[in-house]
Amino acid sequence: MGTVGKEPFSCYQQTGGLPQRWVDLVIRHPEPSYRNGRPARLRTPDRCVVQGRIVPPASSLVQLHLTQEGSAGTPIDQYLTEEDGAFELLAPKGTYLLRWWSPDERVIGERPVTLHTGRCEIDLPLA
Repeated sequence: MGTVGKEPFSCYQQTGGLPQRWVDLVIRHPEPSYRNGRPARLRTPDRCVVQGRIVPPASSLVQLHLTQEGSAGTPIDQYLTEEDGAFELLAPKGTYLLRWWSPDERVIGERPVTLHTGRCEIDLPLA
C-alpha cells in the first residue's frame, strides 16, 4: 500500500453505544523516511544544515536556539548523538546560539552560529 505523498487520515469508532461521550481514536500517518537520523519532512528548501561531531566522540545533546531568545528559549532543533558524536541540525537562515551538553547533563559550551545557505560543518570540543 503506497502512502508516499498522501495526507494522513484518521478514523474513530464509538464505544459503549449511544449516548456515550468517548471514542477510540486511530491516526495513521505515512511511514516516514530518514536520512542521518532525521525525518525527511524536516528537510525543506528554507532549511540550512549544520553538521558536525563532538570531539573526542561521545554521546551528547546538541541544541540550536534563536539568538534573541538565548538558552532560555525552546530549541529550534536538537539532536542526541550516538557514541560517534556525529550530529545534524536543520534550521532556517538566521543567527543562532549553538549549545552542547556532556553525557552527565552539564553544558559544555555554546557559540553563536549564523546560517546563510546550504551546509555548515563544525566540530565541538567535549571538554
